[in-house]
Amino acid sequence: RLYDNMNKTILETEIKEINIKDNLFHYEFKNTVFYAKSGGMESDIGYINGIKVLEVYKMDNKVIHVLDKKISNPVLMEVDYKTRLEHASVHTAHHLISALFQNNYNAETRSFNAGYEFSTLELELEELNDEMIANINLEANKLIREDLKIKIEYPTDIKSKYSETRAVIIGD
Repeated sequence: RLYDNMNKTILETEIKEINIKDNLFHYEFKNTVFYAKSGGMESDIGYINGIKVLEVYKMDNKVIHVLDKKISNPVLMEVDYKTRLEHASVHTAHHLISALFQNNYNAETRSFNAGYEFSTLELELEELNDEMIANINLEANKLIREDLKIKIEYPTDIKSKYSETRAVIIGD
């Protein structure tokens, strides 16, 4: 998946399918570098053939890009790197904090939402106090300073209610 490479933000591709809904053009392309909104994460933002991308979403295992103008081949995609870096940082922090709460307090993550203004993390936890937060904060910052390698895998043996399950592995 091209969007799994955080540094890949430019791609030349071709239109596969176009649908028009409410005067907006919904494109599926042969390939994409845009991450679609899913799993509590906002989609990438950027431009396709110089036109601002309004939305990127998944439908029937397809990544759909919404523009307000019609375009033609060849297609040049350009993802805003600064926004992608912010989203990836928040998403990685979510995985790290969730793992620390799971390992230290047996607290499962119930939901996560990474928004443009703020993010939320809901844990299944009887009690949350300042000492627990301080411990997680200290341990998370220690791990961040270690600059651990991050790897993404797509396990085939996991049954999920979601269309695809990704495993984010932090460290060896």
